[in-house]
Amino acid sequence: MNDPRIRTLVTVCIVTAVSFGVAAGLYALFGQLNSAEVTWASDNVKLGGPIAGFAATFLLLMKYIERLSSRMVSARDSSAPYEGVWHISSISTGASSRVSSSNINARVDEAGRISMAGNLLDEKDQPIGEWSTKEVFCSPDGIAYRYQLTDRKSISSKTWEGFCSVHVEKRDKKGRPVTMQGTWDVIASAEHHEGTISFKR
Repeated sequence: MNDPRIRTLVTVCIVTAVSFGVAAGLYALFGQLNSAEVTWASDNVKLGGPIAGFAATFLLLMKYIERLSSRMVSARDSSAPYEGVWHISSISTGASSRVSSSNINARVDEAGRISMAGNLLDEKDQPIGEWSTKEVFCSPDGIAYRYQLTDRKSISSKTWEGFCSVHVEKRDKKGRPVTMQGTWDVIASAEHHEGTISFKR
């Protein structure tokens, strides 16, 4: 259901059906006693009878959906520039320096939420694990995210949780980010690890 016209039609039909159900229920319970006062823009409208419940419910639901849609559009506008395939290079800056890389796919869902997931490669580009994001926060200047990483190179697989923040370094002619730089930290482990990270399309 990617066509916005179809989504709008389905939304209006659902709202109408719900509003009619509320109106029918109020009429069954209170008969002609039910009424509602509705404020829409600068007009005050007072309605009586079954139409009152229908009109009030319809207007309130449409107003709620309008606000929800604007938030979803805003979220998608923030996350859409980061959608797509990225190659990541990471260097740990602790006592034991280690280089790793990853190929990831960043996807944006219908609600505008972005998620990233991919493999984990060692210095020789051999697969040693995988990672995925738990939460991603987007801004025009970069992204920050909480992630979970599983390292299968160890004798017993280790799972780490960390936090990463990167800023946009270069954009293409359309303003879409093409390179990003930042830092990462392991935040949920007895061992402390940190380092630098770079993103490139």
